[in-house]
Amino acid sequence: RLQGDWSSDVCSSDLVGGTGADAVAAARAALEAGRFEEAATAFGAIADANGGVGARVAEAVAHYEAGDLYEARKAAEAALVVDAKNVPALNLLGLALSDSGQVDTGLQKLEAARTLSSGVWKARVLVNIALTRIDRGETAAASAALTEAKGLVGDNVVILGAIGDAEGALAGLSGKDAGVGPMLGKGDVRGARAVGRRGGGGGAHPARSLNCSAASRA
Repeated sequence: RLQGDWSSDVCSSDLVGGTGADAVAAARAALEAGRFEEAATAFGAIADANGGVGARVAEAVAHYEAGDLYEARKAAEAALVVDAKNVPALNLLGLALSDSGQVDTGLQKLEAARTLSSGVWKARVLVNIALTRIDRGETAAASAALTEAKGLVGDNVVILGAIGDAEGALAGLSGKDAGVGPMLGKGDVRGARAVGRRGGGGGAHPARSLNCSAASRA
């Protein structure tokens, strides 16, 4: 799923209020190095020290990447208490809810993020909506979201790659790739989606990217 760019967006000026630059740099380094539990603890401490809503979103991102959906949801919800229209927090909350089985509620959060966002961030959210729709076998809605995302993404290679992966998964669900018919006939949506991937990584979803910021499965 797409959650944002660690090097910009959330991890920028709004994150350092009231905290030391060294602490922020260390937390960001842990996140970028994939030490997600360490990053979650560090960003949580920064947020507790009045580090800004961006730090709380970064904490949510780290928990999400670590696979702790409960803590990711808690951190995202805490960010939304401070800023109810924070797109990255809404996006991350939507992902955490969807991945934990609360798909309808998760889609509501993602749609809220979609309404509030624009440009590249909206493209990120649209890809996440498409992936969630693909998980539900809703091919028409997923295709519409990807088409809209294409018109917003510009030359962002990360999101373009995610769109390509999602389109591959969508082709699988639509029965356009060899071997998916029997899977779909048996209700094996995940298997069909995996066959349809084009260069996607492992895990439950074909698209994955960096997280952290003011607006984010890009």
